[in-house]
Amino acid sequence: PDEREVQEAAVYTVPDGRGSYELASTVIPMPGATLTERQLKQHTAQRLPSHARPAVIAISSNLPRISTGKTNRCLLQQQAASAQAIV
Repeated sequence: PDEREVQEAAVYTVPDGRGSYELASTVIPMPGATLTERQLKQHTAQRLPSHARPAVIAISSNLPRISTGKTNRCLLQQQAASAQAIV
């Protein structure tokens, strides 16, 4: 993938199940772009040091917002934790 295929992204922390935290990201693709978690992980592996790479990348159609228009990272964390609990 190419950066122009990403409309917006948010990075946040989630519990790693070992008493610590790891990075997670939610990515909103540009209209018409087809991105996969695997592609995005490969892309970040080529460009970021290992400690800065998200362990989990979710692809979504929108980011939750708070009343001021900022990204609701707390809700993203809850959604990621719920998704990990299901797996």
